[in-house]
Amino acid sequence: MRLISNRLSGARIVIVGAGAVGAVVAYRLAQAGASVTLVERYYPGGGTTGNSFAWLNSFRKLPRHYHQLNVRSIRAYQDLALELGGAWLHLDGALHWARASAEAETLRANVRRLREWGYRMEVATPQQAVRDLEPDLQVPGDVEEVY
Repeated sequence: MRLISNRLSGARIVIVGAGAVGAVVAYRLAQAGASVTLVERYYPGGGTTGNSFAWLNSFRKLPRHYHQLNVRSIRAYQDLALELGGAWLHLDGALHWARASAEAETLRANVRRLREWGYRMEVATPQQAVRDLEPDLQVPGDVEEVY
């Protein structure tokens, strides 16, 4: 994806924050012809991106239009990784589970909604999750399902 806009040619733009989002926005605006200044307090990726491992997901993103924005953002990062030949993008997913019955039902409802929206969700037993996905994971004994 490449931004093309006559309106951006020669524009002077300041982006505050050189995390995953700020860096990509600055890159795309510069591609479109803008003069971009990227300002970061500490070092690139040192804020939210570094603390969240820049985890791309749309697991608990509500309402639906916000979820869809996140899904499109994930696709945009995939496109960027292909464009830059980057091995830096890892879409490894995540594991979720709940212990108490009310929490477990809330989690199941979220999973049902995400599946209805076309978001890929898989279910595993705790034993399968440990064996196949994360050998060092310790799932509490009263957990029945891992998503």
